[in-house]
Amino acid sequence: MAHTRLPLIAPNQSMVTTWQSPLKIAIDRARELEREPGVLAATVLGGFPFADVPFAGIATIVVTDGDAALARRHADELAAICWERRDDFTIHPVPAAAAVAEAMAASPGSVYVLADIADSGASGAAGDGTVLLAALLEANARSAAVAQIMDAEAVAACIEAGVGSEVTLRVGGKHDDLHGSPVEIIGIVRSIHTGSFPLAGPMGAGTMASRGRTVVLEIGGPDGIELQLTELRGHPHDLNYFRAFGIEPTERRMLALKSAAHFRAAFEPIATKVIEVDAPGISTPNLSSLDYRALRRPIYPLDPEARWSPASQML
Repeated sequence: MAHTRLPLIAPNQSMVTTWQSPLKIAIDRARELEREPGVLAATVLGGFPFADVPFAGIATIVVTDGDAALARRHADELAAICWERRDDFTIHPVPAAAAVAEAMAASPGSVYVLADIADSGASGAAGDGTVLLAALLEANARSAAVAQIMDAEAVAACIEAGVGSEVTLRVGGKHDDLHGSPVEIIGIVRSIHTGSFPLAGPMGAGTMASRGRTVVLEIGGPDGIELQLTELRGHPHDLNYFRAFGIEPTERRMLALKSAAHFRAAFEPIATKVIEVDAPGISTPNLSSLDYRALRRPIYPLDPEARWSPASQML
């Protein structure tokens, strides 16, 4: 058996299916190697970039039938595939203001999905990030629907005020200081919902989702911003995260949602374009913004000077 570990920590990739990940190229090659005489198994380990442990990152393992040199050669080959394409692992999210401006300038009938990938509920993030909401408010966005901001305090205030009432609130940014500051809004309480609804899309169809009591606020008039406030964090990967609350996603110019990858199966078919938004949060692909303390260094892309070759590999 041979084991090669790269000084390469790569963010999880959620690119469109027409883009071929360098990790997939390496995995496909590993499957080919397993069909060669003497090769028992070949594995490419993608690693988990959010783990602050010494040996996070990509590694390769090849097991042969007693031929150590063959195992070493193939393990190094798989590692080289990833290392030579290391720049392709980098994700370049778009600043929130630029994403909103592009969507607003698009032709009538367009549906832009603005994904707040750094505040994904499935990644354990707070679910109350405010940077994208603030950009929508600053731009006086029209035909925009937001799923969601987790803020139990704001939900309670809206329920107390009642449907049809105008409320002034500071929402979001209350769970921690990693996802943006609270944002002041003025809106009309349009609906109050239990927050439980069935899923109907490619992931989890027929099961129930629950975000606790949910309020939809209308900001800037009927064609302005529809903001969902929830008691619990959510993971909007299904069109019913909008439809269950009276919002038809195919009829909105902008759908702002908090998900890093799972949303694509349901939302890409209706989207004119998906934009991954650059906002702060613990599921960000901008790894340089994270406070690593145990991770071995140097490692790419945190350290652009990091180097690897089969002769200098880290065992």
